[in-house]
Amino acid sequence: YTGQGGNASGDKEPEDQKLERGNLALMNSIYEKNEVRVIRGFKERKPADMVDGRPKTIATYTYDGLYTVKKYWQDVGPHGKLVYKFELRRTPGQPELSWKEVTRSKKFKVREGRCVDDISGGRETVPICAINTLDDERPPSFTYITSMMYPDWCQPIPPRGCDCKDGCSDSEHCACAVKNGGEIPYNCDGAIVEAKPLVYECGPSCKCPSTCHNRVSQYGVKFPLEIF
Repeated sequence: YTGQGGNASGDKEPEDQKLERGNLALMNSIYEKNEVRVIRGFKERKPADMVDGRPKTIATYTYDGLYTVKKYWQDVGPHGKLVYKFELRRTPGQPELSWKEVTRSKKFKVREGRCVDDISGGRETVPICAINTLDDERPPSFTYITSMMYPDWCQPIPPRGCDCKDGCSDSEHCACAVKNGGEIPYNCDGAIVEAKPLVYECGPSCKCPSTCHNRVSQYGVKFPLEIF
């Protein structure tokens, strides 16, 4: 695995990677003997469709299990700058590599091992299927919900919302941004900018519109998901 950071972006020139953030965490995992969770991603080019007539690049991400970090070292990257390299080994006793199953399933029109087409029962705009390639077991019966539900004995008091009427663009004065350390936790694409133990989104008490980019989780599932 090649470490993070040092990439060129915009007017920023590439630079040597630093032993900080994710790189530092992986190094510490060696000495603490902590296992790390690995998520693999790969992209494939789809032909032009009937909607806009343009080809699309589809990214697929799948959980690959627990790994141990064995060692790390520095090497010269593609831009001539130093990068950190990490050797990871998969912990024995886990099921077959999920990403291999996903890659293999791309060859078939029907997903191999699909036991439930949509665990949400149509409550999400994008179906969430369940996959089991080991045996015939299916997920137990349950009720899928898309909103928060509280028991009868719990009557939470709605927190005070922000007063932003044109969207939460002013991080210094937005009450929700202040709760997140003085910044909106998402970028314009709805991705988390920096890992946080807790993220505060705008809610029903806020005056900002439903299109506010601090309401990401309220839009529901947008990408195809699989439950293994």
